[in-house]
Amino acid sequence: LIKLKAMGKRNKGHKARKKKKSQVGTQDNLPNRPRSEQELKFNIRRAEASMTASLLPYAKDGSTKAMASLAQAYHKGKGVKKNMDKAIKLYTEAASAKKKPSITAAYNLASILNERESPDVAIPWFQKAASYEIDLRNKRNVGGHS
Repeated sequence: LIKLKAMGKRNKGHKARKKKKSQVGTQDNLPNRPRSEQELKFNIRRAEASMTASLLPYAKDGSTKAMASLAQAYHKGKGVKKNMDKAIKLYTEAASAKKKPSITAAYNLASILNERESPDVAIPWFQKAASYEIDLRNKRNVGGHS
């Protein structure tokens, strides 16, 4: 009688393990998997819009990273309607900040101005981007590190 009870427990455990094994690695248990390329693109646009909206409060508080990211969203039309005037304004603010100016914003602003206006207008921003990069590298190398 004791032997039968032990065998019953072993069989139950064996079946339970089998069920768990069959569930591991299947594609059916992935959450909200897109059914088509169109649905995937829609989900990407929705995620970009959500990400862009979440940057607004940080950009308003003066975060140059948020400003540069938001400017890039307007520049590329990712999550928002493409608006070069807003992109230029945000890039300018991020690149001109007294505390932690954005190298990326200065470079992207220079690239836009080079295309839209003239190299004469863009050169100072390319120079700023380069000087920010040099300053950043010098700060990293302080303390004898090379």
